[in-house]
Amino acid sequence: MTEQRSPKERCGNHEYPYKNDSDHGTCRTQKDTSSKAPDKVVVVGSLNMDYVLTTERLPRKGETLPAHDFSTVHGGKGMNQAVAIARLGGDAVRPVMVGCLGKDRDGDQLVQALSKASIAGDFIQRREDFTTGIAFITVSDTGDNTIVVHPGSNHGLSPQWVQDAMNKHRDAAMVVLQMEIPLEIIQQTIDTAYDYGIPVVLNPSPFKSLPKETLEKVHTLVVNQVEAEQIAKSIGALPKFLATDDHLRHPQVSTEAHQHTTKVPTKVQQDTPRPSKEPKRGSHTPPNPEEPTAKKHDSKDDPDPRALVAALSKTKIPHIILTHGDQGVYYNRQDPFSDRYHHTIGDASTGPFDDHWKGHSENTKADEKSPTAVYHQPAKKVSVVDPTAAGDSFLGAYVAGRSLGYSPEKSIAYGIHAGAFAVTKSGAQPSIPTKKDLLSAGWKDCPEE
Repeated sequence: MTEQRSPKERCGNHEYPYKNDSDHGTCRTQKDTSSKAPDKVVVVGSLNMDYVLTTERLPRKGETLPAHDFSTVHGGKGMNQAVAIARLGGDAVRPVMVGCLGKDRDGDQLVQALSKASIAGDFIQRREDFTTGIAFITVSDTGDNTIVVHPGSNHGLSPQWVQDAMNKHRDAAMVVLQMEIPLEIIQQTIDTAYDYGIPVVLNPSPFKSLPKETLEKVHTLVVNQVEAEQIAKSIGALPKFLATDDHLRHPQVSTEAHQHTTKVPTKVQQDTPRPSKEPKRGSHTPPNPEEPTAKKHDSKDDPDPRALVAALSKTKIPHIILTHGDQGVYYNRQDPFSDRYHHTIGDASTGPFDDHWKGHSENTKADEKSPTAVYHQPAKKVSVVDPTAAGDSFLGAYVAGRSLGYSPEKSIAYGIHAGAFAVTKSGAQPSIPTKKDLLSAGWKDCPEE
């Protein structure tokens, strides 16, 4: 049982987070971080060492092929997202990694990598009875891959260890979760964060079913098409809207509020590998092998991504974000905050996004036929080299943006920029950009230093 306290007892003189979400012309930036401690973002998740072989093509059953390249890469969705938050949040955000490693050479290297990435690793559990999680990956020159994963120590993360970490960091700005760790840990972390008034960002990959009452304690749900369908089915939302709410197949999508986003040269994938015409070189870290590839919406029988967002918006989850490859990002704009959350994130100030997002407070209400308006930020094509880290880069940038005080829309735009940059580079963690990378690449709407 976690200690439940009133919001003021939880946070002292802190105000509640994101208080200006309804005012989408306001942007909080880190103009002066010298007088303010960095916001902590706790990432509870997986850490892996990936062993990557690059071949001309994938071997057939029973076939042996020579590899023309070999590399080891730091991975795991938890660590990838922590790295993205660190790089894209700058000095104003301090990620804290909570996970489990074996007492072996791979574990030692991953601990060193966390330190080098400026990620706090005080709550990295080390266990002798587990080996560090590993993945064996074969990648063809066209970008196809095969993956075999042994979760190892990721399944050794103990409930008490996580509880101790949450108790220590109850002043965190956000908690970020994926699903490469035991379901028991995921549920416990969500419950504890909720009791402490900390917003939870959940990326349910690979999908595991959570009780509806636990899922509705999540503040922000970041999903791809397949994950959205799986969650909707697991809580009974998908059959209901497919059977009775025909208008949800094409709910209201606001485009006026995002008329400026069409110029953003981006393409976002939620960890959806695609063959590339360019040869792969160097390291390559896979998406989770249990995560299905999200297919493009091209069938009347498939739920429209807008319908999925609208259906999930009927739950008590305030903020739904659905990334849909080259179709862009769909999301709602409910995002209500109350006494449930405790921490002031960022400093209120006028930021460089303001002109770009002027007028965002309009068209926020749904029409009479839709439970909530569904909004869209489009994606544009870039030259794709390796889409592996796009999803984790998007999420890391979104979380960093929220921790820096940007509105949901601004944070989504930041995520789109980061995901687009990531797909133009090879490897997972090596391709995750920094804020300076995005600025130097010409992304006009990134926060300025």
